[in-house]
Amino acid sequence: MPKPPKQIVAEYQSITAPAAYAGNPLIEALPHIFNEDYVTKELRFIPDVGTALELALPPHERIHCVSAIEDLVIPLPVAFDVEVALSVLIRRGYAARNPFNREWRRQHCKIKKTMSEPLEEYQVRSKSVPAILTTAVSGNGKTTLIESLLEMYSQVIIHTGYKGESFAVKQLVWIGVNASFDASLKGLVLSMFGAVDAALGTDYREQYDKSTRSIDTMIGNLAQVFATHHLGVLFVDEIQCLSLRGDHEAELALSLFLKIANVCKVPIVFSGTYAAVRLFSKVARNARRVCSGGYFDLALPSSFNDVVWDKLVVEVVWKKFQWVKKPAPLTDDLRKQIFHLSQGILAIFMALHRATQVYAIRHNLDTVDSKVLKDVYDRQFIPMHQALAALRSRKKNRLEKFEDLLPPKEQLEALLRPDNSELLAERIERLLAANHEAAVNASTQATSPELKKQNDAAQATAELLKKIGSNADLRELARRAGLIEG
Repeated sequence: MPKPPKQIVAEYQSITAPAAYAGNPLIEALPHIFNEDYVTKELRFIPDVGTALELALPPHERIHCVSAIEDLVIPLPVAFDVEVALSVLIRRGYAARNPFNREWRRQHCKIKKTMSEPLEEYQVRSKSVPAILTTAVSGNGKTTLIESLLEMYSQVIIHTGYKGESFAVKQLVWIGVNASFDASLKGLVLSMFGAVDAALGTDYREQYDKSTRSIDTMIGNLAQVFATHHLGVLFVDEIQCLSLRGDHEAELALSLFLKIANVCKVPIVFSGTYAAVRLFSKVARNARRVCSGGYFDLALPSSFNDVVWDKLVVEVVWKKFQWVKKPAPLTDDLRKQIFHLSQGILAIFMALHRATQVYAIRHNLDTVDSKVLKDVYDRQFIPMHQALAALRSRKKNRLEKFEDLLPPKEQLEALLRPDNSELLAERIERLLAANHEAAVNASTQATSPELKKQNDAAQATAELLKKIGSNADLRELARRAGLIEG
């Protein structure tokens, strides 16, 4: 189905429920809430290929037909969960920012000043932020999915009036930025200005690119732009690239996004490889804050006969997209070979299938079989061999060399479950510090009430260390935190 126009004039739908959505022009101007049938029609695209006419073309022309596989879009089941979460995220975000609500108007006036305050001093006080986190291996469709879902909404909605009141606003429903281009703090701010420019035809990025203003002032001005145009959702792709700038700058950048969500009330969709999990767990004191709106992992299939992988992907591609004269039947052995070589990564399978079709046409082969697949993989996919071999091994020490591919399972679990290990580590550290102080002060043979408290703390520390010594989990925690040796 065709995408909606990038820019439309507001048409308001009457909403009676949910009550939080009623009487809000920013929500009433959005399309109706999508059902799964509509989402399927919007996302799914299977080009008409492999016709008798194409197969009759001479080889040098038939090769050009193979590129049609790049247009194939197959929505997987997780797509519907992400769509629902995104739909709720956008609307709930607007529900908290009704432009005709007096309280929000008062907050709205303070946004620029609050956002201009030093980012270094910002403390996230909210238990959660309106955000979604999506992860997947590179090439498994996370970016395509989010972009496709966002494009179901017109990006700009032009308002002139609402229920008899003047309301001259260009509503910016969504923008997206890619952290891989420039993950510095200034680079991210300029990217967001640039995304606004691309949608509205403004020139904010040009204004600030050569500006001598401080980064905090630029952030305040960016927030004012977001507030003026009622930004619905911010999509931050390749979020794991923040870690390339070092822990301190990564923490500042993440604080910037959390500040935008908390102060501007703009929901955020984070997307990245599994290295993003490590980033959040390292720099966010409570990583669950960044996925309060939902965490979605576009996980790889576990085997060749995974129903979704086999029926929705492999069968469609293999049976529909063939430009050889005698397509090989899709046997279990062939299914196993496809999975073995691609490891269930969608982009690799599609690229391999395309490459084998081209190879077969160029070499006058009538069939693509397991041998052809293996030959093309061995010759043309050499840069991927080590990473895919690590996936096949399922060995943690090999996977850790390619953290974009697969995280340690316990990292994902720790992200999503309540965990008091950080608090426990802080308590251990405080007790050990108290023990050290007590030892130093004891050497002066002082007997003040304050030192008595410290000596009591030292005794508590000794007891705790005994417990650590007999508890493997606590001992490992303390060792990792650098609190004890061995």
